[in-house]
Amino acid sequence: MATVKPLRLMYLDALRGVAILVMIPLHLFLFGGGLVEMFGGGGGGGGLSTIALPPPVDLKNPLSTGIILFFFVTGYSLVESMFKREGKQSILQMEKHIVTRYGIYVLIGVAAELLLRCYNRGTIDLVVELQKIFGLSFLSVSQPIIGLAIAAIIAFPVMRYISWKKLLALSLVLGAAEGLLIYTVALPNELFFRLLFTNSFAVMKGVPMILFGGAVGKALHEGKRIGKKTFGAALAVVLAYAVAPFFLGTGGLHLLLVLWSYPYAMTFVAALGIVALWAFIELDGRGTNLSAFTVLGRSSFAVYYGHFAILFVVMGLLSYLGVTAALPIVLAEMVIATIAIWVIIYFVSKRMWGDPAMWYARAGGASLRGH
Repeated sequence: MATVKPLRLMYLDALRGVAILVMIPLHLFLFGGGLVEMFGGGGGGGGLSTIALPPPVDLKNPLSTGIILFFFVTGYSLVESMFKREGKQSILQMEKHIVTRYGIYVLIGVAAELLLRCYNRGTIDLVVELQKIFGLSFLSVSQPIIGLAIAAIIAFPVMRYISWKKLLALSLVLGAAEGLLIYTVALPNELFFRLLFTNSFAVMKGVPMILFGGAVGKALHEGKRIGKKTFGAALAVVLAYAVAPFFLGTGGLHLLLVLWSYPYAMTFVAALGIVALWAFIELDGRGTNLSAFTVLGRSSFAVYYGHFAILFVVMGLLSYLGVTAALPIVLAEMVIATIAIWVIIYFVSKRMWGDPAMWYARAGGASLRGH
C-alpha cells in the first residue's frame, strides 16, 4: 500500500476546485434569474421541470437529481481522511471526526437557510421551516450541503471496512437499486422519503457516488492506477454525453441529461470524475502550478456560500436601481460574481496560508499514481 504523508494533495484540491467552479455559474444562472428569463419559470415544478422532453430525459421529482462532481470528490476525500488518520486514531475516533465535521456542515446549512428565510419573510415557523429544509422544499440553497453531508456520514463506515472492489460493486448496486426504486415505486410524498430518496439531493442518491469516489481512492492507495483503457472508456462516456443527446431531439437542452436526470447524471459524473482525476494527477506529477483551482478547492465551503452572498448583493443592487434581470444582465451577474469570489478567495487564502504554490509537497501527488 502506498505511503501517504499528512499533507494536502494538490491534485485533490484542484479537482475539488473544479467541482465547485462548475457549480458557481450554474447556481448564479438558476438563482440569478436565468431560468425565469429563458423558460418563464423555475424552481418548484415550473419552467424546465414542466417541459416535455423526449426519453430518457426527465427533470421532475423523483427523477431530477443534483448528484454532481462534488460527491465523487467527497468520496475520494473521505478515503484520504481515513488513510491519514490510520495508526493515529482508533476507528471510533475516525468516525467521530467525520460525524462532527459533516454534522457541522449540516448545522451551518440549516442556519444559513433559516437566516435567509427569516430575512425574506420577517418571521418564520421553526418547525415548518426545518421540515422544508430537510426535504419538503423542491430546491434550496443548502440542500446540496445537507444531502452531501448526511450521505458522507452514512458512507464513511462502509468505506472503512471493505475493499475497493467490493466498494465499487456496492456503489453500482446501490445506484441501480435507487434508480429502480424511484422509477417503479410511487413513494409517499413525506419528509422521510423525500429526504432519503426522491428530492434532487436525496441522501440515497448521493451515497452511491460517494462510495464510487471512495472506491477509486482506495484503489489508488493500493497501488492501482487509472490506466489508458480505463481513462479511454471514461472519456468516451463523457464525449458521448456531449454528442449523443442531440440525436434524441433535446437540442440545446441536451446538457440537462447529464446535469439533472437520474440515473444518467450518475454515469456522467462517474466518468467525468475519473477523467478529471487522471488529468490532475498527471498535471500534478509534471509540476504544473494548479493554484488557480486549489485556492477554490481548499476553501470550497466558503466559496459555496460566498458566491451566493455576492449574487444576492448584486441582485439587491439591481433591484434598487430598477434594472430588469434580462438575459444579458444575468450573464453579467454570473461573470462578475464568479470573478469576485475567485479573487476574494485567492487573496484570503494567500494571507492565511501563504503562497498557494507552496502548500504542497510534489511527492504528495505523485505517490498515488501507481506503478
